[in-house]
Order: sequence, then C-alpha cells, then structure tokens
Amino acid sequence: MKNPHQHTQKQVAALNRWRSGYNPLRGLTTQRVVNLLEEGERGIYANLQWLYRTIEKRDSTLRGLKALRISCLLNLDHSITMTPEDKLPPGATLQMAERQAVTLREAYDQIDNLKEAIKHLALASFRGYSHLEMHFQSDWTLTHLEPVDHWFFARDGIYGDWLYDPNAAGVLRGDPLNEQTWICREVDDPINEIGLISFLRKNLSQKDWDGFIEVFGIPSIFMVAPKGLTPDQYKQWAEVAEEIAGDGRGAIPEGGGVETVGGDVRGNAPFHEHIKYQDSCTVLAGTGGKLAMLTESGSGTLAGSAHMQVFEEIAQGEANEISEILQQNIDRQVLARLHPGEPILARFALEAEDAEDVGDFVSNVKTLADGGYEVDPDEISERTGYTVTRRQDAPETHAEDEEVKGSVANKAKSKRPSMESKAAEEVHGELLANARLRLAEAQQSVLRPVAEELGRLILQADQNDVDDDTYRLLLENFLNNKLPELLAQVNADPETEAVLYETMSAALVNGAAEEEQA
Repeated sequence: MKNPHQHTQKQVAALNRWRSGYNPLRGLTTQRVVNLLEEGERGIYANLQWLYRTIEKRDSTLRGLKALRISCLLNLDHSITMTPEDKLPPGATLQMAERQAVTLREAYDQIDNLKEAIKHLALASFRGYSHLEMHFQSDWTLTHLEPVDHWFFARDGIYGDWLYDPNAAGVLRGDPLNEQTWICREVDDPINEIGLISFLRKNLSQKDWDGFIEVFGIPSIFMVAPKGLTPDQYKQWAEVAEEIAGDGRGAIPEGGGVETVGGDVRGNAPFHEHIKYQDSCTVLAGTGGKLAMLTESGSGTLAGSAHMQVFEEIAQGEANEISEILQQNIDRQVLARLHPGEPILARFALEAEDAEDVGDFVSNVKTLADGGYEVDPDEISERTGYTVTRRQDAPETHAEDEEVKGSVANKAKSKRPSMESKAAEEVHGELLANARLRLAEAQQSVLRPVAEELGRLILQADQNDVDDDTYRLLLENFLNNKLPELLAQVNADPETEAVLYETMSAALVNGAAEEEQA
C-alpha cells in the first residue's frame, strides 16, 4: 500500500532547490513582515514559514528558546500506560488492558523515527502547525512518520481544511489531506509571531547602533596649533599634527593642544535597552509568560534551577498535548484494527520518569543495616542495577548492633523489677538526650551554609523590593532545589553520620525499654 501523497527525500530536495537559494532577510521591512503575517491569517504560509525557519537560525534568543524547549521535551520518556483496574469500564478486564498495552508497545517499536517525529510536532509551538505523513507497510503496519516541511501546506482561511501543495508556491491550492495518513498539530498563537516582530525591531535598532558607533565610537580629534606661527611654520606643523592624529602618538609643540568631539554623547545610547526589551518579549512568548525567566539572571543555582523548572513545566504540558494527538491518530487506528469492539484501555504517553536516586537508596540501605536490619539482596539488585553479593569476610552485623540487640534481648528475658526498669529508663533517656545534643552541636556548623544561603535570598529580595508573588517563587525555588542539595552535604558529613548512628542506637534501646514496661 502506498499513501496518495507519499514522497521521498529526493522529491523533497528537488522541491526545496529554489527556496534554498532564496534569502528572505534581503529587503525585509516592516511592511513586508505585516504582509506575510496577513497572508498567514488567510492560510498562505509558504513564504512566512520560510522566513520563520530563517529567523530561528539567525536570532540567538529564539534559537536558544527552541533548543531548550525541544531538548526538555525529548528528555521525557515514552511509555504505554493502562487504565487502572479500579477504573476499568463495565465488561473490561485487566488482561484485556495488558493485551492492548503489548499491541501498542509493539506498534510504536516499529516506528523508526519516533523521536524525530516528536521533535517535528514540537515545532508547531514556534511555527503554528506541524504535519507528519504516516507510512505503512502492505499489512497496515506503521513504520515511519515523515516530517513534512511547513512551506508545503496551505488552507482556505484560518480554520479551513489543510491542503498539500507539492510545489510550495505560496498560493491557495493543493490536495486535501487524508486524515487516515496525516497527523497534524496546530497552535493558535505561535511563538514566532512575536519573535519575528522582535527580530525585525532588533535588526533596525542594531543597524542604528552600528551607525552610532561608527560616528561616535571613536571621537574626532583636532590638534590646536600654538600661537604665533608663520604661514610656513603652520604648514609644517599641520603636516606633523596630521601624522600624530592618525597614528595616535607623537609630541606636541609648546602652546599646542588636543580637542575631541562627540565623546560626551556615547553614554546616552538607548540601543542596548531597546534590544534587551525585544529579547524579553520573545522570552515571555516562549515561556508562557513566566516572569521568573526575566527576574533571574540565568547564573547560579537558584537562577539556573528556576529556568529549568520553567522549561520542564512547559515540556510536560507540551508532552501531554502531543501524547493526545498520537493517541487520536495512532492508538485508535491500531487498537480498532487489532482489538475490534474493545474499549480503549491502553495509550501512549510522554512523561517524566520518577527515577529513584541510587545514592539515596544505598544510603538508606546502610542506615537500615546500621540499625540491625537487612535488605533483600535481590531488591537491592533490582533497584540499583548492581549485582550484589555478600563478602565472605563481612560480618553479619556491626559489633555495636550485636551489643544493643543483646542488651534488649536480655532485658526481655530477665523481666527486671520496676525500680531497675525505671533506672535503666533514666540511663537510656540520658543517653538519648546526650546523643541529640551532640547531633545539634555537630550540625550547627554544618547547617551554616543553609542559613547563609537563605539570608542572601532574603537580602536580595529586600534590596530589589520584589513583590509577594516573586518572593514566594524565590522561597519555593530555594526549598525545592537548593535546600535538598545543602541537606545532602549535611548528611554526607562524617561527624554528623557518626552522631546519627549513636542517636539511632540510643533510640532503639530506649524504645525496647518502653516496650518491656508496657
């Protein structure tokens, strides 16, 4: 089976040969941009989309936004999820959902360019739409999702049906798309509409800035001749002065001087602020109006984590939309063909995987072992990926743990009188109190970075006179990103670790004594 509009890379290259030699930035004016945007509203996209592609490559802000948004999206994992057993519709079974999940997993594994297809769908956020052509084998097995360049499409009006124009001529003509073989993602307010206007304004401002620098960047130099020179002496002095002014070095006769013109206006150029404002407009459009991208400088732990949190939130929202599009166009077709008459119980999903930190897990295992507990080696291997075996020379438990457990066991057997139990309780309580005191003393110095970092955050907020929403965002970023990093440093401190061990031992003994009394 062959699609009605299926085209090869060779055909695409031939159709793009003319456009590859056309630079849309030549003669780009405000009126030209307005005309292209108006054409886009009427559904004529070819020239506008070629310009979009060009500015994405030329504008550093737009290029960075595109790279960050797409990379965060591609970092998400794709999986097949099933309807939970307690939410299955009447007549559906868990086995039915599992069979559908296997079918979908095999179907998506057959697609040879899934990441590339997702990346192309993500471009719709910048260009307004993206199309994928579905390539099937003779048995309707989906094997490829061909990304088709944006300038090959048109539509009759803003909500008209999509047309495929094989000549990319920039007119309202073409073949209607077959919904069974095309996947489309549309975005009503693409980022490039703002990015294009900002790009044009920045270029105009940059042009004026370059002219300003050319005129005033190096101030004009005038040599002041000494008084009393004869015409012949002045002529000789003028020749020497011209050489000095051109070379920037030399001796001036007594009574002469140097004057510069234009140096006093260099500090009043407004171009940098104007360009910075245009960049901020593009950033706001590309981050969904997240002001944190503008309030944070982009360096340091707090700013870096704030920026990445914004892009991760955007990526997950975009992933949910793309997942739904693939579910509508691929999942439904596959399940309707291979599981006819069944409700849809499995679906494709792009989402962040909550990966367990192996270091934290190993640390928890060590803490349990120090407390006298053992973790199943098979579970350790499964959750860490390591093949775990016990060394022959390794003791089963720590000597200190054996002492503690032996003491507890003896207490349970002997059933001491209440006065002895009370005395033991006081001893254990004192031991626990001393251990807590040592822990507080040890952590007082270790926790100093936490207090200092929080103090800097509060001072920065006070100096910048930030509003309540921004201040709350700063605190949330500190709690969610910086604080766990600092606490990890505290937990890694050897002294703190030793005191934690003593505290746990004391708590174990004290708890056993209370259980004995009960």
